[in-house]
Formats: sequence, C-alpha cells, structure tokens
Amino acid sequence: EYGGDTAVIYTDPNEFSQVRENLENAGMKFLSAERAMVPTTTTEITDPEMAAKVQKLLDWLDDYDDTQEVYHDAELPEEEEEESFASGRNRRRRAAGTALCFSRRCSLMADNRPIGVMDSGFGGMSTLKTLREILPRESFVFWGDNAHAPYGVHTAREIQDYTMEVVRRLLEKDVKAIVIACNTATSAAAATLREQLSLPVLGLEPALKPAVEYAGDALVAVLATPATLKLEKYQQLSLKYGRNTVNVPCPELVELVEAGQTDTPQVCACIEEKLSAYRERLKAVVLGCTHFVWLRDAVQRAVPGVRIFDGNQGLALHLIDVLQTNCLETAAEHGVCEYHTTSQDPEILRRLEDFARRV
Repeated sequence: EYGGDTAVIYTDPNEFSQVRENLENAGMKFLSAERAMVPTTTTEITDPEMAAKVQKLLDWLDDYDDTQEVYHDAELPEEEEEESFASGRNRRRRAAGTALCFSRRCSLMADNRPIGVMDSGFGGMSTLKTLREILPRESFVFWGDNAHAPYGVHTAREIQDYTMEVVRRLLEKDVKAIVIACNTATSAAAATLREQLSLPVLGLEPALKPAVEYAGDALVAVLATPATLKLEKYQQLSLKYGRNTVNVPCPELVELVEAGQTDTPQVCACIEEKLSAYRERLKAVVLGCTHFVWLRDAVQRAVPGVRIFDGNQGLALHLIDVLQTNCLETAAEHGVCEYHTTSQDPEILRRLEDFARRV
C-alpha cells in the first residue's frame, strides 16, 4: 500500500532481516512489521527517485489485480515458467526471482495447505504427534525415509541427499512449510534447504540448553545418534551449553524403534546398559533423537527422578510463530494427516499404520 511517503514492502520470510538492513542502508526508515501474506516492513521513503519508482510499480499493478509479485524491472513474470526444486516456489509465487516486492494491498488470506514433516523413519511421528496436539486445525503430510533408516550411521553427504529427496516429494504435495523432524537430518541439511527454498524450513536440535539450565552443576546425558553427535551443529551447541554433559551414542535404540519396539525387554536392557554408569550423578536426560521420544517411559523407569527433555514441544511453539508471522495459518476446523514411507517392505507399511494410530 502506498500513500504519501510510505510503502509496504513484501519480502521472502528467510530474507526479511537482510532486506530490512538493505533498505535502512538506502536511507529508508523502518516503522513496523505487520502480518500479511509474507512478512512486511513499512518504510518511509526519503528519496524522491525511489518514491517515483514505487509509484510507477503501483500504477503498473493497477492493470494486474491478481498479481502477487512485482519485480524490480517491472516485467511481468513468465506465467508458464517451470517450477524447480532449487527455487522452491509455491503456487502463489509463480516464478523465481526477487527478494523484494512492492504491492498495493495487504491480504490476510488463510492458507489451508498442509505442513510437510519428514524423518528418517518412525521417530518423526513422535514430533508429528506433538504438532497435531498443539495445532489440531492444521493438516500434515508425513514422509518417513525408512528405506535409508537409520540416518545416524550414514555420512553427512548421504544424509543430506536422502533428506533433499524426501523434501522434494513433500514439495510435490504443495506443502506450505517443511518440518525436519530429525536431529541428524537437521544438522546435515537444514541450512542448505533454507538457502534453496522460499517456504519456511524448521528443524530440530537436542534440547541441551534447557536441560543444562535445569541441571545446574549436575550431570546431563545426551542420547543421540553417532552422526548427530559428530556433526558441526551439535558440536557448536555443545561448546556453548555442554558443561557437565556426557554424550551417549545409541544407534541400537533407533533400530529397535524402527523394528516397532518401544517398551520391550530388549529396549529396557539397552537403555539400562547406556545409562547405568551415570545413574547416580544424573539430573537430566536429553532425548536427542525423535525415535527416542517413543522410549520416554522406558528411559524414565531406568532413571527415576531424572527429568527428561526433548525438542518436540519447542519446535511446535516455533511452528506456531512461523505460521502466524507468515500468515500461513489454516481456516479449517479440523486438520487431516497423510502418511508415506520410502520403503515398499510390507512389514514397514504395517508398522507405519501402527505408529499412525498412536499419533
């Protein structure tokens, strides 16, 4: 909207901070951020040439009322331009291109498209369970990469490639946001996906900070996959918050959950083996893999009185904020959920149905 010397500027959600900085460096004054189809920043235009350019674009828009995007050179985007995975543009954004748009109106439309959730296997369904509890009106598409599970024993490049392929499938479902419900995949691929996609990409990391703050000088055990513990993202997190922590790699537990075991004697024996040496000093346990959230009760029995942390609820609250900020909230009364897997194994398909009943 343009009136006098004020304009609403539409930006890509992932580039909002940089766009604001660029505008301020160009002499524009930041006034406020408001909810719209995408994050907006209202600026006061002090340069007459810039104001004239904005007005020209707005006049041009009068002839294209249904246009949601305007480019700096005021050229109409190609209507039939082929969408690509690299650009990640959805149906509202018909062509790859600018991070800065001008529009003559602010639309507060609801977005009933689903949210995409992916994981290496069944672990991410624990995250999906939390998301559905906190966001019951939203719809979801879950995709488990059971054909390559567990991710934690693969190289960083392999994990990135597997994650990108599953995200590609989710994009084909026209999702409005991506949730990487896997600590290992987040560490390996989230940064790259955020660079390539225009839609929001959320990831998980072990809930180390709240666990350490709770435990104080007492010991915190971090249960995670070997890959999560080795990758740079966790290493940086550990350097910042990892005092009095012990890293406990647990690839066996991932395999047990993938086999459909969440509270069996074998699961309990494995947890006992992993934690028995630290039991007397422990005050907190971090479940650094979404698979392990399905094992919470078994872990609690192994270390009674110890507080258990996972990242699912924090991720859900972050997702609420992202949906509100980007005006992506649904208008539906009740959400629905689709479940998919990359595996063709009949037993995997049966377990997928079993876990889906628990979500």
